[in-house]
Amino acid sequence: NIPGWDHEEHAGPWNANAFEMIIEPNAGPGGGPALRVTRIHKEEYGFVYQKVPVGADAAGKTFIFSARMSTENAGPRGWVLVANLQSNNGILDQKRSIPIVGTTDWQTAEVLGTIPKGTAFIDIGFMLHDSGTGRAAQPTLSVD
Repeated sequence: NIPGWDHEEHAGPWNANAFEMIIEPNAGPGGGPALRVTRIHKEEYGFVYQKVPVGADAAGKTFIFSARMSTENAGPRGWVLVANLQSNNGILDQKRSIPIVGTTDWQTAEVLGTIPKGTAFIDIGFMLHDSGTGRAAQPTLSVD
């Protein structure tokens, strides 16, 4: 349980226990906190996210979601940033960053796009879509 954030996993045999998702207090860049997601059982994905409400006036504006990210032995489908642009009835669009794979140092990842008409909120988050471990820190969302 990470305060202010929700999580989901692909529906599989592990009853939402295929991934470990925790905050490590000093594991981020400069010794700050970092989210760590590790796959412990084979499953499609683990997703940690936060719902950010947007008003009708956001339609047509550009959003940028960025964070610092690193990996340990992430498989070929990798560790990605995700932005789900949602109406009250479902996902209107989804944007993903380029997958980070293998073992990497901290780097900046981002997704950007235009907010479609009818968007009520944006789910911003981090998805491990394969084996290994992903870490994320310093997430930022801007709408202009």
